[in-house]
This record gives sequence, structure tokens and C-alpha cells, in this order.
Amino acid sequence: GGGATGVAKVEYSLSEIAHIFGRAGGGGGTRAGAVGGVAVVITEPSRKEMYVKFLADPLPVESCVDHALTDALNAEIAMDVIHTKQDAIDLLTWTLLYRRLAQNPSFYGMAGNSHQHLSEHLSELIETS
Repeated sequence: GGGATGVAKVEYSLSEIAHIFGRAGGGGGTRAGAVGGVAVVITEPSRKEMYVKFLADPLPVESCVDHALTDALNAEIAMDVIHTKQDAIDLLTWTLLYRRLAQNPSFYGMAGNSHQHLSEHLSELIETS
């Protein structure tokens, strides 16, 4: 023997692992005055590299404002912030969307991340909203 019998292995999802490590890092679940904690993942050797990579290199956050752009633009127009197509494009240059377009153009259906690609994409977004 030596091994436990009747013990089931439970594979946690990556979101559950992120939540556990977030709590251990000092989130809202720690007691008053505590500055952090420890979380330990016990896993198969074949999965170790996947967990190490996930915890060291988290996935980037992408913008979804392009999915609700019409509503966002209408709100800005109603508040008298946007008057022209160029105003709308200028406003988008201050968003997470604009930053992520340059960093991850393929995610947003762009062929590249040059200034020309960005300008054309923003113009198309405004025209189709």
C-alpha cells in the first residue's frame, strides 16, 4: 500500500485556481491586518508547466466596447461630447480598445497594427455603428 483508497482526484478549472490564488494574495477574504497568504497546487507532473505558465503569464484582457459601440456613441452624442465622425474616432483613441487594437490586431480582425491599419479600423467601426 501506502496510497489512500477511495480518494478522487479533482481537477480545478483555471478560473478556480486564479480565484484561490487571488484570495491567498490578500483579497477580501483575509482576516484584518493580514498582508497575504499561501496557496499550493498539488498536481500531476505533466500538468505542472501549464499551471506555472498560467500563474506567471496571465491572459491579457481584451476590450468588448466594439460590441456595444452604437450605444456608447449614442450616449456620448446625447451628452454633447461627439459632434463629428472625427470626434468619435478621437474619443476611441482614449479607450482600452485602441490600446488592444495595437497589441493584438488579429483578435479584432485587423491585418496589422500600423497607424494606417488602426485608422482604417476605427473609421470602419464608427461608420458601421
